[in-house]
Amino acid sequence: MLIFVFVLGVLSFGQEDMTRDEMELFKKYQSLDKNFEKGKLFFAREDYKKARKEFEQILEKLPEHADAHFFLSQIFYREGDLEKALDHVRSAKENYKFSVKMKIRMAQVSKVKLEEKKLELENTIKELEEKIISLPDKSEHAEEEGKIKEKLQSKIDDIKKQLENINTQLKGPLPSEEEIPADYFYLHGNIYFRMKKFQEAHDQYQETIKIDPTYGDAYNNLAALYFQVKQYEKALDYLDQAEDNGAEVNPEFKKAVLEALGKN
Repeated sequence: MLIFVFVLGVLSFGQEDMTRDEMELFKKYQSLDKNFEKGKLFFAREDYKKARKEFEQILEKLPEHADAHFFLSQIFYREGDLEKALDHVRSAKENYKFSVKMKIRMAQVSKVKLEEKKLELENTIKELEEKIISLPDKSEHAEEEGKIKEKLQSKIDDIKKQLENINTQLKGPLPSEEEIPADYFYLHGNIYFRMKKFQEAHDQYQETIKIDPTYGDAYNNLAALYFQVKQYEKALDYLDQAEDNGAEVNPEFKKAVLEALGKN
């Protein structure tokens, strides 16, 4: 019966604001979540060959998967294949709204499952409490019955901990249809920087700090760009902002900027 309710819940989501085609895409997106999690794990371990395999399998089935594009862009950037890195970061941006919509749907489905699990656990607690109440207070088997009560109460306590965890997850907000993250623009800028397309890199870094004014590394890279064109005052200004926002500034670079300004 619970499974039936869950299926109805998923269908109702689709009927509300998803077309049939979008529902099919959502099913694909959902089915590829294990591949994505594996890919992220391999990426974190810097096993880029295995990570790339997972993300490429995802895109074979669902080319609109923005996050798979984003991770592949990072992999190709680190491996020095800048053209592929550029293609994938562009695709990540182009498909970002689609992926956010899928994430929202995944979160909604997850909450339905959590609500079902919560109801199941609450019913189990009631059943265990009824068993405790049904045990006689005094009998010739009092010691044995006391141990049974302890075991039942221990199970109840464990389930209550699970419920606390579920309630915490249920309080979490759903993903929002936010703008493209600053990380996408920062990576895009880095790719252009290494391709020596400095104006394009500049524009991407500016967009990065527009979205996230605390993005220290973007300020740092802007400083490097302005230093190259001998705009040393701007370079120093961006270096100061980089430091203010926690970026690790190369002391030799800062020294060079100060020397260019006659301040060192």
